[in-house]
Amino acid sequence: MSRQAERLVAEIRAKRQWVLHELHELSSVRELERRVRRDPLPWILGATVLGLVAARFMAPFLLAHGRRTARAWVQARLGTALLAAGVAAATGRDPGRS
Repeated sequence: MSRQAERLVAEIRAKRQWVLHELHELSSVRELERRVRRDPLPWILGATVLGLVAARFMAPFLLAHGRRTARAWVQARLGTALLAAGVAAATGRDPGRS
């Protein structure tokens, strides 16, 4: 390997060790709380951006799921009402009474 490649590998390993060390520190709840309390703005902005990105990809799925759920609910209620009306018509009873 050339000296430049060896230096680059050494820099990558050093950076990797630093990143792993920082991640290990962040895994501590107290350390995370301390950092958020010390400087909350980046955390708030990061969470907002992450929420917007998640909403961008999840919103169509959630809207479609909501439409399907509402449609199924309405169909079930209409089916129940029609069944009750049919039974009432067949038996001659008032459909509003149980």
